[in-house]
Parts: sequence; C-alpha cells; structure tokens
Amino acid sequence: MPTERLLIFDELGNAKRVKARLTRFLENEPVSDSDKSNIRTTLGITGNPGSGDLLSANNLDDVASKDTSKLNLEVPNVGTAANEVPLCGMLNSGAWLDFDSFYETGTWTPTVTFGGNSVGLTTSSSYGHYLKVGSLCYAYGRMVMTSKGTSTGNAELSLPLTAANREDGYQGGMIVEAANLASLTSSPSLRINDNVATGTLKHWSSTGTGNLTHANFTDTTIISYAATYQIA
Repeated sequence: MPTERLLIFDELGNAKRVKARLTRFLENEPVSDSDKSNIRTTLGITGNPGSGDLLSANNLDDVASKDTSKLNLEVPNVGTAANEVPLCGMLNSGAWLDFDSFYETGTWTPTVTFGGNSVGLTTSSSYGHYLKVGSLCYAYGRMVMTSKGTSTGNAELSLPLTAANREDGYQGGMIVEAANLASLTSSPSLRINDNVATGTLKHWSSTGTGNLTHANFTDTTIISYAATYQIA
C-alpha cells in the first residue's frame, strides 16, 4: 500500500503535514464543534456559524454594493488614478469603451454635385455602405445616372461621414468603376476634402491634377468609388 501525504490538525488547531499509510476509512466519526472551531481559527475565519454571521464577521456580507465588494475583494478601479487600470489612457476616449460608437455599420445614398448643386440630376440607382471602427471609416458607393442635370462646376461625390482635417495633406479614395464619362485624358481619382463629407473628382493633365466637371459627365454615367479615411 503506498504512502500518502496528509495535512492534519491537532487538538490546538495547528496544521501538520505527515506521511502515513491508510489501512481503513473512518466510519461515520463526526467532527466535533471544537474541531470545527480550531479549523476556523487556523484558517483565520472569524464569527459564529451558528448565528449566521460568518459573512459579516469577515466583511463579505455587503456583496450587493459594488463599491463595498470591490473594496473587500481589493478589485482596482477602472480609471487613471494610481493603482487603477488606465483604460482611458489606452483608448483615449474615457474610462469606458462604448462599442456602439466605436464600431458602426450603415448605409447612405451617394450623390454627385457640380459646383455644389445638382439641378435636374437623376439616377436609376444609388446606394452606399460604410463601416466605421474608431476614427477610421471605409465607404463604398455606386450611382447609375439617367440625367446629369444642368448644374455646372467641379464634380464632387458624397461620403457618409465628415472627414478629419489633415494638416499633412488631403486623404484620398479611388474610382472602382466608371462608364460613359467624356473627355478624360487619364483615370480619375478621388480627393477627400477636409471637415466635410465630400470628395472632389480629379484627373491628371499635362501639368498636374485637374478637376472633373459637369462637362466630363453624360446622362448615362456610371460611377463606383471607395475610400478609407480618418473621420472628424
């Protein structure tokens, strides 16, 4: 029979580790109240179990109060003070993470304007989807035009959320698909404008980039565009 390592308590409640061989089981020998008291004393548990005050005696009865239970269990606060978890420092957005505002998906209706207007412009379909994670937005939009209307000026496409002001230069997007445009000398691109929810359509000329205008569109223009940009 193998030797067992046992932890026992003597009559004074002192814990002792011994080696022994068990040759039989104890047969229904009850543990006396004195033995129980010695065990509680050895473990540092105070209070009288007969009166139901073990929780209160050990300062654990007020678990309904989160402040008291935090103090009793020594759980740190979430904040910025000493010995607290600096969650706001990691997120730069306060002590709590609001997932509803941090992560968002949605739809919007893309539009095109010329000189800020769209008089008489019509489409047979126009749809857009976007995903926002923190301060970053990914947007995709598509329009099928049936009339370009009579407004004139530079062509601008709408975006779902206002772009941030980038002092280091404009943000950019891309034209995914285009059909039935006119008088282009190069592939168009999208410059995202600061502090607004629009992007200006650009193309390359012999001396640099130029703006697409009403003259570059037809009544049957199809245009799809995408952008990943920092929002305000």
